[in-house]
Amino acid sequence: MTTEIEDAIRSFYKHRLKEFGATAKGVDYPNQQRHWISFSQIVKIFERETSLFSVLDFGCGYGELISYLRQTQISQPWFPLLRYTGVDLSPEMIERANFMNGNFGQFHVGTEVSSTFDYVVVNGTLNLRLGTSIEDWTDYCLQTLKRLKKHCTRGLVVTLLSNVRDSFEPGDRVYYADPPEWLNLCLEHLSKKVAILHDYGVPEFALLLRF
Repeated sequence: MTTEIEDAIRSFYKHRLKEFGATAKGVDYPNQQRHWISFSQIVKIFERETSLFSVLDFGCGYGELISYLRQTQISQPWFPLLRYTGVDLSPEMIERANFMNGNFGQFHVGTEVSSTFDYVVVNGTLNLRLGTSIEDWTDYCLQTLKRLKKHCTRGLVVTLLSNVRDSFEPGDRVYYADPPEWLNLCLEHLSKKVAILHDYGVPEFALLLRF
């Protein structure tokens, strides 16, 4: 399933980028504000940092996390300490990321990770199942996070669309995750130190795991 779904996702984002450009809609968010709300939760895992630390942004798209940090760094005292790497399976996304933020981090095409980082960020990367069954996609997501855990030493943060919401997109394109199920999966398979954030005004949740 991995090759087939990755090919489908790569094609999906190639067409989104062509239609909407390097914008929130280009990575399947409704607008920049919605995109940045997710970032505001993700960065909470870095709040304790007082020395140099490294971050892998897995599924970085066009590198908007760096754009967010650059514009909000006055409230992020740890920003100068961050050493950022972004990876994405879309060559077109990485091309845009290098153009927009290449001076502030490293960007690479792919899904394989060989290096070790202090933190791994997985923001919205697992939101598309594109016809895969919910059971199979949940397992795919868990296996992906277990693989990424091997490459981070301090923490892992992931955002997922929540199935606790007032409306749903019809069809089987989007993955709506169950918050209690994912909290239990994280506790059982990934870390006993887990915070779940489901109170920031948008129909998604963030899982902050520390090791």
